[in-house]
Amino acid sequence: MDSGTSSHMTSNPGTLHSLRPSFPRDIIVGNGGRMPITHTGRGSLIANNSSLELHNVLLSSSIITNLLSVRRLTRDNPV
Repeated sequence: MDSGTSSHMTSNPGTLHSLRPSFPRDIIVGNGGRMPITHTGRGSLIANNSSLELHNVLLSSSIITNLLSVRRLTRDNPV
């Protein structure tokens, strides 16, 4: 898990619901390259018997590991 990202990201569409086509179609990553984004959706994270909602999760087949934005997580799920 990488917590320094500005967006939640995954390559697994099975973890998301409410999928819709993405716009813009790509994002710029840390090395200056571009990564294609096909869809956005919603997901959830289960921790300590609680569910945290993940909004605007980006879907890209180029992602090797799931990325979690701590800033977005805390903004969308006040504790």
